[in-house]
Amino acid sequence: MNDKNNRLSIIHIDCRFECFQLIYFLYCFNHYSTYRKLVWENLSKLYSTDDNHLNLLIKCWLQDNPPNPIRYQNIDTDWCQRIQYFVTLRMDLEESSSWLSTLGGAYSSLGDKNQQFAYEAERISWKQMKLSLIFGDPNLVCRCLIYLCHSWCQQKRRRQAIRLIRYYLYPLLLSSTTTTSTNNDDRIVRRMYQALCFRIRYIYK
Repeated sequence: MNDKNNRLSIIHIDCRFECFQLIYFLYCFNHYSTYRKLVWENLSKLYSTDDNHLNLLIKCWLQDNPPNPIRYQNIDTDWCQRIQYFVTLRMDLEESSSWLSTLGGAYSSLGDKNQQFAYEAERISWKQMKLSLIFGDPNLVCRCLIYLCHSWCQQKRRRQAIRLIRYYLYPLLLSSTTTTSTNNDDRIVRRMYQALCFRIRYIYK
């Protein structure tokens, strides 16, 4: 507030935005104080104002392709915030799943020599299973079941691993194959399943 005239400085800005650019600007402006501070500092320098508070008025033209000045686009910011929440959740889940896969693979490779590592690999496999159920991706579920079977075989629980394959893993693999037979992830899971069956038949006896 300017103490001399006791009024707010009003800045009028004419700008052109793509829809997603405007939504991103509004989100950052509403949620991040550092971003608001930087916007205020840059506008103060640009318009040479000394006020501590700015009443910012932005006149936006949403670009059409081809340009159409008559057409107006409504921006549903509430829906965009919901979508952003799910996108952020997906990114966090993928990051956690990647860390668990790396850590679980290290423990599983040592499980043949020491069963303590096999127990730890099983615990990580269960955590991956919870994440895969949140994803709702059958390929991820199949991978977790394969990891779990490996850890059970390393713990001398070969019969339980075979039952898990027969009643859960194999039917789920068939159903996911029929729906996503052209997916590269599906082919990788089938190769992992074949390697698991080979190890159970010839190595884990």
